[in-house]
Amino acid sequence: MFREIQTEQERILSVRDLIVRELRRQADIVENYPQSWSIQDVQERLSFTRWAQHGVGSSALRKRHRELCHEVADVYDELEVTKSQGAAPPSAERLRAIADKLSEAEL
Repeated sequence: MFREIQTEQERILSVRDLIVRELRRQADIVENYPQSWSIQDVQERLSFTRWAQHGVGSSALRKRHRELCHEVADVYDELEVTKSQGAAPPSAERLRAIADKLSEAEL
């Protein structure tokens, strides 16, 4: 039983870490807009692989960090609008701040 709990916690933390890394990659991408890249460049580079696969991960994470999970979902929605419609992306600073908060979120 303890091993099952530990394994589930490891899975949740692993998913959390994958999404944190993906958010940081998104921040690196949008940081180049509009100084170096056009919105089309940003659209081409944005990728939501981990988010599409895992979402926020688990009910345990959502239960303890409800507002943070909503914040993550909202910023991904904004990134999706950027990718699909060419809207201005959220700031790199905001993406990194959310990634940092998620990284620090404990179960």
